[in-house]
Amino acid sequence: MYVRAVRVLREIVRQYPGERIIVVSHGSLIRRAISAAQGYEHTQTVPNAEPLEVDLRGFLPLMRTRCSMSGVVLSGRSGRVFWVIGWALFALYCTAVATIVFAPQHVDDNEAGSRLASLLDAGHAQGWLPGFITYTSIEQLSNVIMFAPGGFLLMLLLFCRARPWRRVGVITLGAVAVSAGIELIQTAMPERTGDPLDVLMNGTGAFIGSLTAWGVHSLWMRWRQ
Repeated sequence: MYVRAVRVLREIVRQYPGERIIVVSHGSLIRRAISAAQGYEHTQTVPNAEPLEVDLRGFLPLMRTRCSMSGVVLSGRSGRVFWVIGWALFALYCTAVATIVFAPQHVDDNEAGSRLASLLDAGHAQGWLPGFITYTSIEQLSNVIMFAPGGFLLMLLLFCRARPWRRVGVITLGAVAVSAGIELIQTAMPERTGDPLDVLMNGTGAFIGSLTAWGVHSLWMRWRQ
């Protein structure tokens, strides 16, 4: 809410340059507005029913407002640090995924994969492993897990850009498109095969990851309040 309010205040300042503006609001929003203008968290208490003169020149530059998991408005240096660290983690994640999906051979086409298959066969034969846990189900679950961190990170990095449900939709559709491209490339590789079901699983993973980030942020904000 305060992010939208800060944007409205900036628009008011642009419409009335050089003029004194009276804004009536509650203390929490005023404190957030001061934080956005200063570029760091304003921790002083704003008195109720008392006038507070604020220099709003900090609203004039088109600063990109970020949100961290703590719900603090991040702009200026703090915003850049959060932005750089977040995208650096996302770049490392993409590198790891690319190493897996574009490897010449399938990641489980080795001794470890054979051991897993033998373990599953033994578990089914002895009756201690449920029948729905198969090599194929584990492989599909891994496709879900592989794209979940990407959805989580993107949801946080884009947290102030649009409404949450829109970001979830964009992230999910983007993951489906990326996954479809990966499957097409794998089809052209000599020892790899593409599977349309992997696209669905990857999209599901990004969807779950973005929803998880949304839920974690909401719970954290409630705890802070």
